[in-house]
Amino acid sequence: MFLIFQISMPVGVQYLTGSRSFLIPTHREIRPRVAVVKPVFTATAYSSFYGFYAKYVSTPKDQIITSDLGLLNTTIVDSWGWSDGLRQFLSSSDARTNGLVLGNNLAVLSDVSVSEGGLFYEDGARRFDVVILGFTEYLTSQQYSAYKHFVAGGGRLIFMDATNFLAEVQFYSQTNHLALVRGHGWGFDGERVWHDLRERWSQDGTNWIGSNFCCFGYGRRYDGAFLVGTNLMSLELQAKFGSTVFLSYKGHEGNRVANSTSTEILARWSQLDS
Repeated sequence: MFLIFQISMPVGVQYLTGSRSFLIPTHREIRPRVAVVKPVFTATAYSSFYGFYAKYVSTPKDQIITSDLGLLNTTIVDSWGWSDGLRQFLSSSDARTNGLVLGNNLAVLSDVSVSEGGLFYEDGARRFDVVILGFTEYLTSQQYSAYKHFVAGGGRLIFMDATNFLAEVQFYSQTNHLALVRGHGWGFDGERVWHDLRERWSQDGTNWIGSNFCCFGYGRRYDGAFLVGTNLMSLELQAKFGSTVFLSYKGHEGNRVANSTSTEILARWSQLDS
């Protein structure tokens, strides 16, 4: 569910999902400057990296691999990938109804532009109040630092999917190539590949995102999420849709709360089967 905030927002990270939208009423009418990031790095990784993963998944943990390296160093794919639903929303009547207008207060960036400093002006000030991410499993170290700095400086970062920031990649602008660096169980230095850690920024992400990848559960079905607490978003969701939201969600990859400091749970899932 897309929640469109008609207020200026404090520091924080938020996890939302779905496809409908509604207004959160407020006494202020300040429209935030919003950017949505097109996850071309993750789309590119899925177009090539997984061929390598599948071929070498059963190799010994201490084996160095020097073949099929081109699968981990490939040309950028200009696609939304698994986030195409987010792309569709941006030009929908729902977006316009809730005050998000492309070219007005809504901009679309790409992983490339964020990696090259696109979230900030030359003087270091934020260009946006809110940044929305789709399925962002792969990103550069420059991107990761930019998002962290954006949040620390008062920006609101919204994740639409789990399994975020799992692996580090390197973007080569001169050749328009993307290469794996570290994460998803592998390390790559351009000449050889080895088995490595799964989550590139797990410990650091716990401190400011507060949630890490936990599990692969494709096919699990949840009969909605039950709203809890007195947070404004929980109350507005309940007023709009009743006590149960996100009906018939079918799980795939999930995150778990890793740091409860300043964390509020808005709803709890009810799993029907596995």
